[in-house]
Amino acid sequence: LLANKEGSISHNTTIFKRQLADRWDYIYNKCNVASNNKAIELGKISSIKRGSFTHIELIKAGCEYVHSTSYKNGDILKYKNLLPQKFKNKNYAKSGDIIITRVGSRSIGKVAFIQSGKILISDCVLIIRTSKKYQKLVFKYLSSEDFKKWISINSHGVCAQLISKIDLCNLKIQI
Repeated sequence: LLANKEGSISHNTTIFKRQLADRWDYIYNKCNVASNNKAIELGKISSIKRGSFTHIELIKAGCEYVHSTSYKNGDILKYKNLLPQKFKNKNYAKSGDIIITRVGSRSIGKVAFIQSGKILISDCVLIIRTSKKYQKLVFKYLSSEDFKKWISINSHGVCAQLISKIDLCNLKIQI
């Protein structure tokens, strides 16, 4: 229950006990209640990985990469299939992946789709890899106003705001 300034009940939302294990915050829990049974957690339909290198390490390596400032929200990105041999076993984005900026008060939640190629990703960015079946659905949701609202409620941090991989895995998307 949520009361207004006069003390009258203004909102009523059912929140299950298991949700309160994470946070007792009304707005957080209201936002994270699935509106119907056709919602699924992002972590159940995709793998989510963090970039392997810092921005400075990638600058020193002298190769092409994506950082939080490299793209605009909603961009469709194309790259070559060239990935330096020494980075083959590191986390990189490839065709079909969705990337999202995980840190930075002004760029957190920025999303792009990798249409082609392979590219190294800085540790400020998360890679979301899902089946072709869910790519458009996930990208559309992560580009939506609802996701911006989710970011504002779920981001945390003292200086720079961030979203965690676990928070993103628990994000419920309507299917």
